[in-house]
Amino acid sequence: MLYERFLSHVPLSEKFCIDGSIVPYFGKHGAKQYIKGKPIRYGYKIWSLCERSGYLIQFDPYQGKQANRRHMELVLGGSVVMIEKLPKEVPFKIYGDRYSSPRKLVNLLQKNGVAYSGTINANRLKNCPLRNKLDIKKMSKRKL
Repeated sequence: MLYERFLSHVPLSEKFCIDGSIVPYFGKHGAKQYIKGKPIRYGYKIWSLCERSGYLIQFDPYQGKQANRRHMELVLGGSVVMIEKLPKEVPFKIYGDRYSSPRKLVNLLQKNGVAYSGTINANRLKNCPLRNKLDIKKMSKRKL
C-alpha cells in the first residue's frame, strides 16, 4: 500500500538512483547496524530507489544475508529495484554505485527496457572488452 502511494505522487522523470541509506537509531534492536567510517554509524540500513530530486519511490530494509528476496540471483542492492511496479510509459534510466551494479541486474534491467549506468568492480568484469588501466591513465579526459 505504501509503494502505491509513493508511485501515485512521484514526479514522472526518467532518471532514478539506487543507493543504500542509514536511518539513525541508537537504541537496542537486532537489525541495527554499525558501519565504521560513516557520518551516521548506527542505525537501520535501507536500500532505496529515489527520483533525481531525492523523492523516495521504493525502499527495502536490509534484513541480512538470508533474507527472503524476490530475485535471489541478484545482490542485495539489486533486489530492491522491483522494476515491474514502475510505470511502463516512461523510458527509465537508473544510476547506481558499485554495490548495486552487478551484471545480472544490468542484464535484467536491459531486458525490461531500462537503461542503467553504474560503477563496476574490476573483479566482476568477466571477459568484457575494456582497455587496461595504463592506457586509460595515459589518455586525456576528452578522449574518454
